[in-house]
Amino acid sequence: MKIKDTDYLYATMRVRANEKNLLTERDISRMCDAKDASEAAKILSDAGYEDIAGGSFSEVSAAIAAMRKKTGKLIDEICENRAIFDVFALKYDFHNIKTVIKASLSGTDAQRLLSDSGTVSKEDIVSAYRTGDVKALPEKMGEALIEGRDILSRTGDACLADIALDRAYFEMLITAAENSESDFLR
Repeated sequence: MKIKDTDYLYATMRVRANEKNLLTERDISRMCDAKDASEAAKILSDAGYEDIAGGSFSEVSAAIAAMRKKTGKLIDEICENRAIFDVFALKYDFHNIKTVIKASLSGTDAQRLLSDSGTVSKEDIVSAYRTGDVKALPEKMGEALIEGRDILSRTGDACLADIALDRAYFEMLITAAENSESDFLR
């Protein structure tokens, strides 16, 4: 299928209308240099994020996560070809899997490090890891999660689990790019 310039006109206009809420490189640099959380919150507020003036660093982080989730919903809403969205969202699924695996190794809670931007919910990934029931995950992802968990339990080496997960991620990424019917993504 040949994609025409006008095929994504509506989506492009919706994205352009939301560009004012993008953090610039300068904004990010200013946030990194902020002397406290309220200064970072002011920068976010000026960029169109929810007003959390005087908030803590965890509230600033939550505001950024909420905007990322809102942006993901917008993209999902306007993206007619779900496979295109999946190409960009898969990395968050595998980030979540790796985070859960490494948190189990260190005995920490991974919840605050998990992303809502993947193709499946972070809750489904956590549940699949804990129970071994991967029905809520795409087949290849579920197999990779179990393989990563097994490698970790056998070897205690998170890097070896990462290698297996990366292999599955790239295989799924190639499949999603092929399914997108986009020459650019292929």
